[in-house]
Amino acid sequence: MAVDRKSVNQAPMGQSNEILEIAKRLAVECLAPRAAQYDAEATHPRESWHDVWQHGLLAMGIPLRFGGLELDMS
Repeated sequence: MAVDRKSVNQAPMGQSNEILEIAKRLAVECLAPRAAQYDAEATHPRESWHDVWQHGLLAMGIPLRFGGLELDMS
């Protein structure tokens, strides 16, 4: 999956639906396939956190003034 991290980090708030679509694709293509293995082995999902970071999504709920995407997490 090729998602441009720069475009996610620079997205205006009006593009939050696009960011959520990126998150959905990331969850389906990268995170979900590994979830059962992490659960079975009781290990930390390091690769999954790296994928979320790599696609610029760790800052979804952080205010813009602090460099986040300021998405509504409710």
